[in-house]
Amino acid sequence: MYKYKLKFMGSQVSIHPSVYVRNHENISIGKNTSVNHGSELYGAGGITIGEGSMIAYRSIIMSDTRTFMGEQLLKSRTDRISKPVVIGNDVWIGAGCTILPGVTISDHSVIAAGSVVTKDVNQWEIVGGNPAKLISSRI
Repeated sequence: MYKYKLKFMGSQVSIHPSVYVRNHENISIGKNTSVNHGSELYGAGGITIGEGSMIAYRSIIMSDTRTFMGEQLLKSRTDRISKPVVIGNDVWIGAGCTILPGVTISDHSVIAAGSVVTKDVNQWEIVGGNPAKLISSRI
């Protein structure tokens, strides 16, 4: 089903039926990638996921959110922050992670379970925590 709805989907992509997808027309997923059960993809700002990446269960990738700045009441705000999220090749996003708008996670990186990623992650880095910080390198 997703093959016909997503902007692009490579071969051998596995998306669990319970994955929640919004703005599917702005989401591209490379070959041999998996998105596990209970995950959510919010694609209004654009999401690109490279090849051979793994997104564990209950992870959230947000490319769009509301802003809270200014004197206007929160409930009545209509302004949004829409920035693309780019996830490289051979990336492992652990269970229960949240990736915020505008983040780039470079090739071969690992995001520890439960992390909140607010800033870019360099190649081969292992990050974790809230907010996610450098833990180590894979090489």
